[in-house]
Amino acid sequence: MSPKVWNDINLLGFSRSQEEEKEHAPVTGVEDTTPDEEPEDEVRIIFAEWVPGAKGFQYNEQCFVDVTAEYLVETNRAKIKGNLFGIYDGVEVDMGLTASGCIDDITMIARISIPKLYFINNDHYAAWQADKSVPCQYVLKGITHTLGANKIDSPVLDMPNDDTAEPKTFSVKLNLNPGDPDCQKFKFTLYSTDEDKSYEQVKTVSDDAVKNNDTTELLFTDLDENLTYTLELDAGDENPPKVLLGNRAYGKWAGAVDGLEEDKKASGSEKGNVFKKAGVLKGWLFKKADSVKNVVTDKVEKANDLKNSVSSSINDKVNTVKDLKNQAQTIAMSNIGNIKESVDSTVNRADSQVNDVKQNAAQTVNDAKSRVDDIKQNAIQTVNDAKSQTDNLKKQAESTMSLKDKLAAINIAREKAQKAAAAKDKVSNVADSLKSIPKFNI
Repeated sequence: MSPKVWNDINLLGFSRSQEEEKEHAPVTGVEDTTPDEEPEDEVRIIFAEWVPGAKGFQYNEQCFVDVTAEYLVETNRAKIKGNLFGIYDGVEVDMGLTASGCIDDITMIARISIPKLYFINNDHYAAWQADKSVPCQYVLKGITHTLGANKIDSPVLDMPNDDTAEPKTFSVKLNLNPGDPDCQKFKFTLYSTDEDKSYEQVKTVSDDAVKNNDTTELLFTDLDENLTYTLELDAGDENPPKVLLGNRAYGKWAGAVDGLEEDKKASGSEKGNVFKKAGVLKGWLFKKADSVKNVVTDKVEKANDLKNSVSSSINDKVNTVKDLKNQAQTIAMSNIGNIKESVDSTVNRADSQVNDVKQNAAQTVNDAKSRVDDIKQNAIQTVNDAKSQTDNLKKQAESTMSLKDKLAAINIAREKAQKAAAAKDKVSNVADSLKSIPKFNI
């Protein structure tokens, strides 16, 4: 049916019929989602407790609230949350922090992290600066689940608080024969996966294991329960380490895909910390043993080949050494003959040189004696000539000279006689010095 369009002579424009308005009602895209009935409760909160952080309960440091819950129906919603409040001087203050954690399927505990336990207000901080023992309280209120059956508040945390996180232990029991030589090289490393990797311990089967008949137990100590951990096995071969536990929160060891199962015989504080490694690890170890066996076989074959090669090389070298020895002996004998000839020649040359030196020395002595005799004869002749001249002069002076001249002549004769005597002494000294020339003993 087509709409009826009409005009009012008093108004400008046009109007539509009511039927047309109904047909063109606007579409908003918002549907009414109000359920016909209330959703089913999925989780019930049981209780909560405060857990100290790595530094205990300290202002501006991390701590935790562990919330224990139970599932009422099967669900994948595991988030638990609560709001932090502080109480100082009788006044409750909303700290403006909504903290949350997720329920672990094994322990049924949701760990809610309080990043920092801030001072409640300025008055609290000022009072604490003056007195570190000033009291206050904290409480996590309205702890609930999205589809929880109830809400609870945590107990009140009194501050200051001296509670500290107790060091924990983690024991791993393995279905390994401690006497198996292939297992002696096994090295287990447990380390924390925080940014600083603040925890790490290494245990070996040979040095650290508690060995029973058919099982091996390793104990890791001083764990911080607020950290997550990875456990690796290094079999001591060329293969990379195998991850047995990967980035697991403390206490949540069971349920690992590689076969860690909770030891039902453990009790008290040990429960949840002691596990048996079976299934996948056992099968993996058998494969590892086969792999090691194959590697050992290959290495034995290579060792035999190397042994044969080394033996052949040694024999070749022994023969080479023998040949070198024979050559050395031949060369040595030849060198000995040459050396003997050289020595004989040297000795003959030495004898000849000694004879030459001996003859030269004898000739030198004879020449020296001859020169001494010549000098001595010359000296005697000189003295005799001087005497003769003196006598002649004396005679001439006596016959021809006046008394004064005679005296002068006598003085001259006396000086000549003195010079002749001095020359005689020099000749005697020279003769004596020649007599002192050493004799040559050949």
